[in-house]
Amino acid sequence: MKIDFEDYLMEKHSEQYIGLDDDMPDDFNDWLCQLDPQEIIDFAEEALKLERIRILEKVEKLKGVKQIVDTNPNYPEFDIKQMKSCFMIDREEVKQIIKG
Repeated sequence: MKIDFEDYLMEKHSEQYIGLDDDMPDDFNDWLCQLDPQEIIDFAEEALKLERIRILEKVEKLKGVKQIVDTNPNYPEFDIKQMKSCFMIDREEVKQIIKG
């Protein structure tokens, strides 16, 4: 799953939050407004690290792929099933794997 920075911040807020669920959104906004710029930068760097790890894990699924190709509807004889059997993968499929 792709990491959204706002969701990441909400998760960080929830780790330290003590209170009622009904009050959590307002407390999140207050907490966010009280963060100093360096804290936001630190959170952003950590979220970016997590996103890189997620992408690398997805790329691991591509091991064994020898070639990434663009399928072209003008060449119907080039069958995707045939591609997979020879360790090739369609560029659109790569995008879907990385997207999650």
